Amino acid sequence: GAAARGIGDLLRAPYSLVPATDTSLASLRRQGLPAARWAGRIVIGAFETPEQAAFTAAELTRAGVRATLLPRVGTAP
Repeated sequence: GAAARGIGDLLRAPYSLVPATDTSLASLRRQGLPAARWAGRIVIGAFETPEQAAFTAAELTRAGVRATLLPRVGTAP
């Protein structure tokens, strides 16, 4: 029921990168980073495995944003 039949694949993506500093959602998005608010905190990306986060983690490093890969908990608004 998440999408119409035949449109996309539903994936389990339990990991996201969480910025170490209090960076605004707007400033991360201006830098082209896939930031969103999840359960009240800012997260970047959604990954099935920690290995999948490597490319985005490298982008964050180039942008000067320190982040930690954590399991997502809670529900999105």
